[in-house]
Amino acid sequence: MQWTDEEPDAADLPNLLAHKDWAKDRVDEIDQVGRIVQNTVDGIGSAWVGEAAAAWKSGVSEIIEVLSQCKYEYQSLEAALGPLHSGLSSLRSSMDGVRQVEMAWGFTLQEHQGIAEQRASWLIVNDPASRGHSLETVPTIGCYPDDTPDIQRARIDLLAARDMVTTAEKVLAEAQAEREEGVRKRRTLDSDASAALAAAQAAMPKTLPAGIGDGSGVIPVSFGLSLIRKTLAGLSNQQLRDLFGKPGAGGDLAKIFAGKLPAPGDSVPGLGPAVVAALAALVNAPATLDRREKLTVLFAAISPEDASRLALLFPGLGNIDGVPFTARYDANRINVAAALKSRQDNQGVLDQIVKNAQAKLNQAQKNYESGLTTPIKVDNNPYGPASNVNPYLVLLQQAKEALTEAQNAASENFKLSNMSGDPKNWGTYWKYLNELTPTYAIGADGKPALGPDGNYQQQVGHQILVFSDEGPGAVAEVWGNVNTAKQIGVAVPGTTTTMSTFPGASNDQAKTFMDKAFKDKRFDQSMISWAGGEFPQKIPFVEGAGPTPPKSAGDPSYANDLGQRLYRFNDALAAQAPGAKIAVGGHSYGGSVVGEAEQLGMEADRVLFIESAGTGPGVHGIYDYPHANTTKYYQMTAPGDPIFYSQLSGVHGEGPTFDPGITPLETGFLDDTNRPGSGLVQGVDAHGGVFTKGSTAWKNMYGFYTNQQIEAKAAYSFQLTSPGYQPPLIDVGTDQPYAATHTEQEWQITQNAQNTR
Repeated sequence: MQWTDEEPDAADLPNLLAHKDWAKDRVDEIDQVGRIVQNTVDGIGSAWVGEAAAAWKSGVSEIIEVLSQCKYEYQSLEAALGPLHSGLSSLRSSMDGVRQVEMAWGFTLQEHQGIAEQRASWLIVNDPASRGHSLETVPTIGCYPDDTPDIQRARIDLLAARDMVTTAEKVLAEAQAEREEGVRKRRTLDSDASAALAAAQAAMPKTLPAGIGDGSGVIPVSFGLSLIRKTLAGLSNQQLRDLFGKPGAGGDLAKIFAGKLPAPGDSVPGLGPAVVAALAALVNAPATLDRREKLTVLFAAISPEDASRLALLFPGLGNIDGVPFTARYDANRINVAAALKSRQDNQGVLDQIVKNAQAKLNQAQKNYESGLTTPIKVDNNPYGPASNVNPYLVLLQQAKEALTEAQNAASENFKLSNMSGDPKNWGTYWKYLNELTPTYAIGADGKPALGPDGNYQQQVGHQILVFSDEGPGAVAEVWGNVNTAKQIGVAVPGTTTTMSTFPGASNDQAKTFMDKAFKDKRFDQSMISWAGGEFPQKIPFVEGAGPTPPKSAGDPSYANDLGQRLYRFNDALAAQAPGAKIAVGGHSYGGSVVGEAEQLGMEADRVLFIESAGTGPGVHGIYDYPHANTTKYYQMTAPGDPIFYSQLSGVHGEGPTFDPGITPLETGFLDDTNRPGSGLVQGVDAHGGVFTKGSTAWKNMYGFYTNQQIEAKAAYSFQLTSPGYQPPLIDVGTDQPYAATHTEQEWQITQNAQNTR
């Protein structure tokens, strides 16, 4: 910024400070990149040898040299801008003082010069002793016995004014000297900064590795990701998987890459620039079925290995519909590793927040107890008219709520990130990366593939198809091989589903059915547990929640959002496994989610509403579903399950129990092999009790997902325990969709007739 001798402190200090901080951030970034590059080298180790290894190490050496040069450049820049900013800030402070002095004393000088001139002029006219004098020489001292009182006062005023003018001129002269010193300081600051900036410019690398920057030699504002990606470019997919999987270092690396999508100008060795450019354009566009279709075409033209490589270098692909599922597993391992590391790093902070909240509660409790013995009269208190109340009651309650909130946050974080102790107690994210899970693979002999221990083959980690740790999170898990499956079940859980409770739902509502199918040699089966967004966390009127608590299952907006996501997900699933029959089951609130997806046009072979809140917001009957004539609909609602009241309310659309187009299935007995001796699945506990393994309800869900025989609901509950009762059976594979050709009026007539029977 230009400056003058009058304004030697002229400068854009905020902009200068921003540039200094920018340089410091680049230094910090380079340090981080350097650590990760070194961790990468250490992670590869010395086992990799040969020409490819030598070429890779040469490329890494080049990058390390660039990092060293860049770091020196930015350190030099920070070293130049730091003293310049502090020096100019000090100069600004000094010049502000000078300007204040000049303004105040300049006014004083002008004022008293005027007074002196006025008094001297008056004396020249009215004082005989002053006649013939100039304004500057009019006498003010001496003995003049003939002076009148007016002349005496004029002489005194003139003397005081001349003294003040002298003082002001002296102060202003000192201010001018300080201004001149400021000019000298500014020249010195500029000279020193110019030399430091020249050194910084000289330190800039004359050339950068290919793929870094735009070819101009100018280092991008944030070049770390490009440098690291270049470091990784020479590694195989398996080497990349191993790197990202290493505790600690792998998490640091994952945190930099997590969620990243290809951008224009990115390159991937072995893939043409046109492919990467087309991919970048698509994945940064809005999520639509058209985008999914174009991505499916794009990935069909490249190999699975190249698809996985893209996913490993751009893990944001893990949540993009249209990307091959196996590639998404690779991407989401990185996203999970990043979330795990972030949560581990944050656990100490959350624990400290709990300690602070506990200390505040302890103090609030003491204050409250003191208030019990010394009540204070409070006017305008929230509890009514003025009265003797304990003023600390509200603060105590707030402190309790703050502690509960802090404890819940710390507990949830620990449940997701714990890496120690019994594997059963591992955190969810650590399990996703390290827990042994069955592959459900089939060998060349058509029999289940076995591991070294002679048991079913296992793999390290889970197949995570959707993953986000942002906000309430999102997750979906695949059991089995979708690419070879002929029957695919999609299970959608309900209220209170979170990232930490999802594994239980995934096991109960998907994995147990997959295990049974594999045992039954139904090797064409795959199961998916899907929780692709935020679910409500409270149930109206339960645990004092009230009729409309925050995040309530009585709010259909969650179903609207989740239904949209499920609709798009199902479209991607159908494209990934063409020819497979897809069965979608929604439990509780998940039933409303499934209904919303159906209303949007989701195509499934069959749908099951399991203890469902409804058939979807705004749905009056299955005639509202675009594919009702080609989809088979079933429902199960156990006797005494309070979800029945949700179905009656209509908040989540028509209750599946009342829809004649939806076939009711039996929930039956807790142990279907011991009927009628076993107890019935009924009452409040039946809402989750339907997933009791071996129950009639569980067997019906298994038959639904695997396209087998299921049991229709008895006309009357007492028939279940009647001797010789033969339950009505339905073969899902040959069952036909209900002829949903009614008008809404005809449907209502049919429904009314059904309800009066």
